Amino acid sequence: MELQGKAKNDVIILIDETRAVVEIYEAPYDPVDSHVLAEELTELFSEHESDKKNISVVSAGTAADIR
Repeated sequence: MELQGKAKNDVIILIDETRAVVEIYEAPYDPVDSHVLAEELTELFSEHESDKKNISVVSAGTAADIR
């Protein structure tokens, strides 16, 4: 898979292997530290407590912010 381009706003790219879909959402959060964002996204995308082990979050973090 290859993603190209630059979004106007921060986005979340969801790759869901179980549903075989790729979805792009506008990020609903203000910029936060990557570890905090990972916890919030894990909560958001897990349907049950047992789902959390199947979720991975990758973030460029605040160091990639060039605004």
